[in-house]
Amino acid sequence: EMVRLACEVSAREAAADGVHLTFSPMIDLTRDPRWGRIAEGYSEDTHLMGIMGAAAVRGYQGETAKELARPHRIGACVKTFAGYGGPEGGRDYHTVEISERTLTEIYITPYHTALNAGAVSLMTAFHDYSGVPATADAGLFTELLRKQWQFDGFVVSDWDAIIELIEHGIAQDERAAATLALNAGVDMEM
Repeated sequence: EMVRLACEVSAREAAADGVHLTFSPMIDLTRDPRWGRIAEGYSEDTHLMGIMGAAAVRGYQGETAKELARPHRIGACVKTFAGYGGPEGGRDYHTVEISERTLTEIYITPYHTALNAGAVSLMTAFHDYSGVPATADAGLFTELLRKQWQFDGFVVSDWDAIIELIEHGIAQDERAAATLALNAGVDMEM
């Protein structure tokens, strides 16, 4: 209830200043205190992270799509999908090496909970999973998010994550990077 209330107050203040969407909640599950973004999250527990993420979404947006249309509400962008909180050595932007089962049962579950609470947006992550950068991963964004979970909101990249597809070595230029991200299911570059 405290998370929901804090996000409701934040939504009122942001909306009064003309903001329509927040890049929050960050529900990257992490269990390594060395990771620099750990302070943005709520827990190292999968179930609790999902509950807190859903509470944040309801605080920003309200309980229904109709309530989101009210002038004191803003959209929530759940971030950063998926597995970003599990980098080797706790280093930001580093390799994430986890099994498919761990990704599915531990890291992705909180996102499903937050999206079921009505989040209108989701943010991609910087890292790669099994050699595919998240921002170009059609398995995550088209197959899982759109088809299996029926998410009809919009997907935004993290800051410069599309251009970083060049540095990941899978795109030769900005046009190719944009094409890969768009084909994977990314709707907007931050």
